Amino acid sequence: MTDLKRAIFTGGGTGGHLFPGLAVVEELRDRFPDFTPWFVGSERGIEKRILKEAGLRHQSLPIRSSSDLRRAPISFLRSYWQSKQLAAKTLEKFRPEVVIGLGGFASVPVVRAAQAMRIPTLLLEQNTVLGRANKWLMNRADKVCHSFEESVPTGANLQKHIVTGNPVRKVIQELVSRERQSSTVQTILILGGSQGAQAVNRIWLSVVQELGAELDSLQIIHQTGESDCEMVREEYRQRGFSSITEPFFEVLPTLYRQADLVISRAGATTLAEVACAGIPAILIPYHNSVGDHQQKNAELFATSGAAKIVIQTAENEESSELTVIISKLLNQPLTDMQQAIRTLAKPDAAKHVVDLVTEIIGSLQEN
Repeated sequence: MTDLKRAIFTGGGTGGHLFPGLAVVEELRDRFPDFTPWFVGSERGIEKRILKEAGLRHQSLPIRSSSDLRRAPISFLRSYWQSKQLAAKTLEKFRPEVVIGLGGFASVPVVRAAQAMRIPTLLLEQNTVLGRANKWLMNRADKVCHSFEESVPTGANLQKHIVTGNPVRKVIQELVSRERQSSTVQTILILGGSQGAQAVNRIWLSVVQELGAELDSLQIIHQTGESDCEMVREEYRQRGFSSITEPFFEVLPTLYRQADLVISRAGATTLAEVACAGIPAILIPYHNSVGDHQQKNAELFATSGAAKIVIQTAENEESSELTVIISKLLNQPLTDMQQAIRTLAKPDAAKHVVDLVTEIIGSLQEN
């Protein structure tokens, strides 16, 4: 019988990379009572906070972003070498049976060190476009788990590249069985991602100004990020709007239960969660995302009839476009969009990923 006691999860930098890893940890703990995870990643505050709140061990690496490779190549290479050395020492100390790459620049030195030590590696790709880290790492990985068929390379070995969906936590999985209480917009949830998005805040507040009384009957729940929170609260106070406004929500699944419409960036993990919750979306893709992956994520959902897209522009024209879309959605049932986004939900993704982990470990234990 396959047994698994230790695994290292590596990558992160944002909630979008970390939360799929947390979902896989939940499933592994269910199957293997003695299982112990260890996260190795970046020095970003958001990563440390999420993992601390989850009660998980975290070690940060001095690795710099891959965008620094051109700007400061010597500093980048020095940080990479230091990170790989530290990663190798961590692997020797913890002796994981598998290393799971979550995407993001911090995963590269750890996965590379694991591959050099012949420790099995599995990669999670959240987006419709392969991230740079996973592109560098996938040739020597044992398995690559894709959220969407679109990110599977042409001609890839389908025994290695497998579409599992993007793992979501159990509290999100449970939303799939929930019947929606309303087919009309009563509560709007605005999300800027785990770090907030100033542009999303600016665009939405312009809509609030333009629509005014049309929004009076709605409840607004707004995740702003740290820098804009007080400014956004003051805007709502001045206009007399009922709102729940916080820099970051710890109980997002509870808010998903209340929301009838989401306005958000197009990060893959947010999309996986709102699909399970069955909430139609208006997506404002981040225009500088690597490989334009947010735009392509959004297009997949829009083509399926699950979402509307608003393109962020330098001329600030997007607020008018968003105003038109919201005005229409406030005056029509959302039933078709609700049904469409449900078809994109993959609540069993974490189970599928863990099946592949046990397959890798099982084949090694047999040998």
